[in-house]
Amino acid sequence: MFLVGFFLLTLFSSQLSCGFMMVMVSPLAIIYQFVKLARCRRDPRLRKDRYLALAVVAFSLLLVISAHLHRHNDARRVANKLVADILSFQKATGRYPSDGKELGLPEMARLRPYRLTYYNVEGQPRLFYMATFGPFDKYQYDFTDKTWNYLAD
Repeated sequence: MFLVGFFLLTLFSSQLSCGFMMVMVSPLAIIYQFVKLARCRRDPRLRKDRYLALAVVAFSLLLVISAHLHRHNDARRVANKLVADILSFQKATGRYPSDGKELGLPEMARLRPYRLTYYNVEGQPRLFYMATFGPFDKYQYDFTDKTWNYLAD
């Protein structure tokens, strides 16, 4: 039952904006498995099961972290390409584009799965994308400092 539960948790936590679930559950699962391991210290057969359970938790955590790191790097790559397009448009025209259509981009809703959003408010460009690990966090690009800022919710 434990293996099935952690398989499902790994599957769901690997999805976009769901990684926080694994971070909340895995420390508790590790502590629980160590307590169970301490209780069965005299029976090698039971210890083997606890070692297997600890390995499953650790492997699941590594899978989820690597999936989200890959998504984060991919989102940043796409967002940096969009920043370069915006800056080259600004250099060519002397102003920032009013929306993504002016850049020749498809509708911003199509820039999924990372929910990239660009808009221009009174000549100040705003570009952000949702963080891949948690559901409400995002990264916003500061065009004056030329840096990405993490905005936690």
